[in-house]
Amino acid sequence: MAEHYLEASFSFACTDAELALLKEIFGAASDMMSGIVAPAPSPKILELFPPEDEDDLWSGLGTIFCDAYFPDFGARFEAGTASIDGVGQIAHIYGTPTFQPDPVATVIHRCCAESLLRAAIGFEWSESCSKPREGEFGGGWCAIFADRIEMHSTSEALSAALGQSAPSDPPHLERDAWTEYPAHPLADWKYQIANDDTRLGYRDWIAARVLGEPHDTAGDTDATSPVPEAPGLYLHLYHGRKDPDENLEDWGSEGPVIGPLAYVHTTYMCDVKFAAAPDVMDRFFPAVMAEWCARGLSNVAGPLCDWRLTIFDDYVEYDGIYYGDWTVFAATPSEVDERFAKVAKAA
Repeated sequence: MAEHYLEASFSFACTDAELALLKEIFGAASDMMSGIVAPAPSPKILELFPPEDEDDLWSGLGTIFCDAYFPDFGARFEAGTASIDGVGQIAHIYGTPTFQPDPVATVIHRCCAESLLRAAIGFEWSESCSKPREGEFGGGWCAIFADRIEMHSTSEALSAALGQSAPSDPPHLERDAWTEYPAHPLADWKYQIANDDTRLGYRDWIAARVLGEPHDTAGDTDATSPVPEAPGLYLHLYHGRKDPDENLEDWGSEGPVIGPLAYVHTTYMCDVKFAAAPDVMDRFFPAVMAEWCARGLSNVAGPLCDWRLTIFDDYVEYDGIYYGDWTVFAATPSEVDERFAKVAKAA
């Protein structure tokens, strides 16, 4: 299994009032991520991030994250020294290895309106992988203006420098990110994403099929031949109990086999993070998906949804059951069915 890293470090000038807002927000997010009740937000924060829940004054901030209950910037904030011109302060934001460009940019855009009228604020980030996989190294940049936020990847700049048309924009495709093309079903693309058969976006995947790009395997199998199953990544929970303080005399209950997943990552034994296709999330976390749909979050459409299971007193909690053991393994769907059919039979 490979580890993926998203990293950034940048500074910018802002006013004293803007610096105070950033410090308050990053401090509150850090408290909430640590399970600490954050101090009540200031009136200006309530104005910039109006609460969606009157009983939770920080709920407005949660709307800028994929998961409102997981306000992770993947970054730290430091208040710096006075700016070069002697007016205002220097803010420093840095994050590794899970920097989140979108919420960071949104917070700067809302909190630093006065500074953005004088000059735009920008930052870059890098993407890397613990294994030498093609397409897993690159990065991007973000430019924050008073009236908009722009983000682009290095792959787009490279294509332009090489004089190549972006593979996601063949002549016959309209530039509509929400259009599904009947000849290239979304379901087929999502299946390949879930099984790690492709890492292309939907439009890139279409272009690869149309243009015959060698880096995508779609269409390589003869239509009359059975498509071999691709192995996926699965998370198995077991040794469960209803009460974390319960002393078991046996191995406890079997838990779910969640997958296929794009990755699994544990941070300081606080939680187990992972990413899955929307259909997998809907199968194992229907309440979460229902809430995302109700709030109109775009990540319900995929291609992947990031989520996590909380580790509580050394147990992973899922659906009201606390599991003392969990394991991650690779297998095809048929192998998973066969493996756990034997477990169920033995029980």
